[in-house]
Amino acid sequence: MRRFIASAWYPVLISVVLALTAVGAYALLPTLDSGTDNAQLLKIFGIGGWAVGPVMGLLSLLLMLILNGLRRLFKIRNVAWMHPVVVILGVCPWCVWGCQLLFIEPRFTPFAKLMIDVVGRQMFVGSAIACILAILLGLTLLLPNKK
Repeated sequence: MRRFIASAWYPVLISVVLALTAVGAYALLPTLDSGTDNAQLLKIFGIGGWAVGPVMGLLSLLLMLILNGLRRLFKIRNVAWMHPVVVILGVCPWCVWGCQLLFIEPRFTPFAKLMIDVVGRQMFVGSAIACILAILLGLTLLLPNKK
């Protein structure tokens, strides 16, 4: 029997964790006051806040499957240490982009304020938790196999 890390369930689990924690961050974290009173922007970002997490999870899963397909094409699918690397590479772009939005991007316009408050925060929280979980599960590769 193959390890969980070597199966397709590992990227699926991390993608689901990414999606659920991003939606949970939107639902549970207190809303920041962006100072925007534009009703259209508030409505769009209210809907978009719920959609960002599942879209991130789906795109991350697609990226992980493409990277695993490339590993299979180049015949390096059985290299054990690359399983968590592929999963982290699938989640890492969201973490970098969320960090960029939260900590570096200036908040000049109402659109930018809402984008940072609604999308950037949940993007960073969801991807950081998914990346930490991927690393922790990847550490199980260091445990010896039972025969």
